Amino acid sequence: MNRIIVVILAICVVAFAIGFAQPVGTNSQLVAPELQGNSAAQEIAALGIEVADEELGQDGNGYTVRGQTWYYVQPDGTEVNVKVILDDDVDPNSYDAEAILYHELGHIVNVGDADPEEAADDYAASRGYSITDAYHGIH
Repeated sequence: MNRIIVVILAICVVAFAIGFAQPVGTNSQLVAPELQGNSAAQEIAALGIEVADEELGQDGNGYTVRGQTWYYVQPDGTEVNVKVILDDDVDPNSYDAEAILYHELGHIVNVGDADPEEAADDYAASRGYSITDAYHGIH
């Protein structure tokens, strides 16, 4: 009788855990723990793209890099976005973090010739965040 009760309890515990567990492959697994509360990070992850919180440093012109989108180009010319990074010096739940990540999302939704820095800035603005990339208007 005790073994039956233990088995029933074990089944109930497993069923309860399954009901509240995050299914494998969901968006939150693509988002760094620091960025779980960031809506822009969640939108990027919904596209199947990892969102990380890492040190980015400076670019070749000495500008501090606050956000970056990593992608590769397939042989047919198609861009495949694989990762968006927010610099770890930016508060992950701040206005700046949202603006930076929406700017990076702008690079994802605007591709090829439609993807200059000003288009990414405009995309962030369409989401309610004002940002001007250091290279706005340059390339």
